[in-house]
Amino acid sequence: MEKPGTMCLRRHAWLTFAILSVLVASSSSAHAQSWLSDRKRAEGRGIRVGDFELHPGVGVEGGYHSNPFYSDGDKVKASGVYRISPHMFFSTLQGERLQTGETTAPPGWLGLTGGIAGTFQGYTQSAVRNALNLDLNGTATLAPERPVSFALTQALRRNALPFSDTQLPANNCEGSNRCIQAPDYTNYYENAGAQLMFRTSGGLLRGSLGYNFGYIWFDDGTFRYNNNLTHSAVLNLGWEFLPKTALFYDATFKHQTFTKVDDPRLSAAPPTRLVNNDVITSRIGINGAITSRIGATVAVGYTAGFYKRGDEPDGIIGSVEGRFTPTNLSEAALLFDRGFLPSYQGNYQDRTRIMARLRWLFVGALLVTAQAGMEFLTFGFDEIQGSRDDRRYLGDLSGEYRFVDWLAVTGQFSFLIDDTDFVYRFTPARAGDKVPDPDPAKFTAVEAWLGIRAFL
Repeated sequence: MEKPGTMCLRRHAWLTFAILSVLVASSSSAHAQSWLSDRKRAEGRGIRVGDFELHPGVGVEGGYHSNPFYSDGDKVKASGVYRISPHMFFSTLQGERLQTGETTAPPGWLGLTGGIAGTFQGYTQSAVRNALNLDLNGTATLAPERPVSFALTQALRRNALPFSDTQLPANNCEGSNRCIQAPDYTNYYENAGAQLMFRTSGGLLRGSLGYNFGYIWFDDGTFRYNNNLTHSAVLNLGWEFLPKTALFYDATFKHQTFTKVDDPRLSAAPPTRLVNNDVITSRIGINGAITSRIGATVAVGYTAGFYKRGDEPDGIIGSVEGRFTPTNLSEAALLFDRGFLPSYQGNYQDRTRIMARLRWLFVGALLVTAQAGMEFLTFGFDEIQGSRDDRRYLGDLSGEYRFVDWLAVTGQFSFLIDDTDFVYRFTPARAGDKVPDPDPAKFTAVEAWLGIRAFL
């Protein structure tokens, strides 16, 4: 509670989520551990408990972050970082545990997978709040791999990492009548879905029809206007007409509603136009092997958006990916794609991307993965902020060396550069207030991590 006579201020209450939406949409997560984002890599042999197998583990890492707030110019302040990441995954028996001699036991009538993973991330720079991130997910599949099956999915994520350029320490009071509070970046994402799946007995024809409910909400009233609800219907079809080649088609209809935009209790007015919308996307493509070492995926489609006001996404989308597997333990790939992504600024982002990735396993113990690329982003015209174009460069290099089956040392280096001339321009919150200075949207961020993890 505030002391009588004090005035609580929230600098940068106008901060938009353009940076956050760019990071979320990126093919390379700006914060996730490379091993924790890949469940197959995170798991070991596991522990059998009845008809289930458990996969506990924990990782401890330390490192450096050049720009925790994604700032520019003299606002940039680096920080030492550390994180502790326990996790527990579970599933009904699968993989090696289903092997019975030369054959594999058929799956049961109910398949369950899920888990919980948490990351506590701390900073040596006092201006940055420590963050606790959580990921809780599960899937229940009735009659898996049967001609007709049904699945329920659930995912809840908590993210508290900073995504803006405020440099204020939490609860910093200057004198007896002025208290400055740093924004709380904690936000949650809930997604629940149901999927009805069909397949022929040999699996040559596959299809599914699903529904997803999603909700994003924020703890801090400074950002609560970004709370939004989505309903999505998804159709997937596939036809495997050669042993390693298949045609596919997918279509999505999404309805999005911003639930707090007109709430009079908000502590700050939205700095961008947040508009309820409907978006339809469809694609058709082919995925398969050209030779025993070369494969490719080609897809083309169309996206159309319907917004109450502002620019609308409308145009051809597509992707081309080529893959080369020189050995059974390595793969290189090159991807080019173009599509439309949701955005908290200008309704949407029109993204063209070129990415290259490499994965190599040496002597069965050292795994090296790398990816790098560039993206060109054009935002829809925003009534408040105007036009915006960004050029982004990103890369990630990670490695893991396993001493034994349950213990490994990990390392990761990543960078993210947003090169843009765009600056945020703001009007005073009240008549007579000083006009805030323009805020550049460009930034450069580099992260380096070294750690050790144990897993079963």
